[in-house]
Amino acid sequence: MTIDERLDRLADRHEALTQTVELLTLDVRALTGKVDALTGTVDTLAGTVDALVRVMEKTAANVDSLVFIVTNHQSRLDRLEGV
Repeated sequence: MTIDERLDRLADRHEALTQTVELLTLDVRALTGKVDALTGTVDTLAGTVDALVRVMEKTAANVDSLVFIVTNHQSRLDRLEGV
C-alpha cells in the first residue's frame, strides 16, 4: 500500500468520523430537548401532587371533625333517651 493510498484511506476515515460526530451531536441535542421537556413535566406533576396532599390533609381534618360532631351528637341522644 502506497503513501497516497494510506492518505486517501485516512481521509475517508476522518470524513466518516466527522459525520458520526455530527450525527451524535444532533442526537444529543434532541435528547437534551426531551429531557428538558420531561423535567418541566415532572416539576408540574410535583406541584400537582403537593396540591393533592394539601387537599387530602384538609379532607382528613374535616372527616375527623365530623366524627367528633357525630360522636357528641350520639352521646347527647343517648343521654336524652336515658340509655
